[in-house]
Amino acid sequence: MTGGTFYSSSFGGTGAEEALAVATDVNNFHYVVGYTTSPYFQYSWGRVNNPIGGGSRDIFLLKVDPTKAPSDSAFVQFVKFHGGSNDETATDVVVDSVSGFVYVSGYVEYSNTIGASALLLKYDTNGIQLGVTVSPSVVPAAPGRSGSFDRVFSLALDPSGQQFAYLAGAVGAPSITGSVDPDADTNGVTLYGGDDILLMKYDLTTLQRVATVTAGFQQADQARAVAVDSLGAVFITGYVTGRPGSTVSASTDIVLSKYDANLNLITSTYAGSPSEYERANAIAIGHDGGVYVAGFYSANGALQCSLV
Repeated sequence: MTGGTFYSSSFGGTGAEEALAVATDVNNFHYVVGYTTSPYFQYSWGRVNNPIGGGSRDIFLLKVDPTKAPSDSAFVQFVKFHGGSNDETATDVVVDSVSGFVYVSGYVEYSNTIGASALLLKYDTNGIQLGVTVSPSVVPAAPGRSGSFDRVFSLALDPSGQQFAYLAGAVGAPSITGSVDPDADTNGVTLYGGDDILLMKYDLTTLQRVATVTAGFQQADQARAVAVDSLGAVFITGYVTGRPGSTVSASTDIVLSKYDANLNLITSTYAGSPSEYERANAIAIGHDGGVYVAGFYSANGALQCSLV
């Protein structure tokens, strides 16, 4: 690795596109995901129509061969689209090193009277869609309110890559649309205020959600990244707002939490300052077993850390 540019290419159409994640497989093919509002994708040697038609946000999955020049017709292996009349966004992609299956996570946004739902897609290496799950809102809709607004930002597989996937993000409180039913079912989920941290476990055979946990304080809290170590422990990082001890109610702190494979909380660590703004956006497990977190902070001096 020299740090030089190996290749550069652009993709898109007449609308807006944003790539939000990239992954590689064992053969070094690159997979890029994000969203598009265009009716087609244009690149150096041609274009691929979006059969969904564009307009609202649709998911795209792009596979490229980095051994080919961008002007070569074999550079783009395929472009796949997924969506409908609502807004769909893909936020992460992971390739199982054993099976070669490609997993894409994201979310579907509906109107304020319905909510938003987590999304998990499964493809083979040829871009054939093998399965899709749009999970019901963690807190279902009920008389007088929408469902919760569930958004997924990160995806990780269990150590085998064959059994379970872990999706991390945020769950927003349902919108009040009328006179709320005081006995409305919350599906056993506790919401703490604003956005809350959301962590879900999915069975990769059925693509069904099998476990869900939420966490947070009284304001906006989000999990921005998730990783799984070789022993199956699940780590999430992101930020929390208004943690007890903060001198400014809207200040944010970095959070790093460790769960077991069944989503039982083991420990949480916070890093920040009493009155400033810190957030973590990425996480990785090192070959030494260490957990590495990246983000930003606005305070002067060293971060203050606490273990809970």
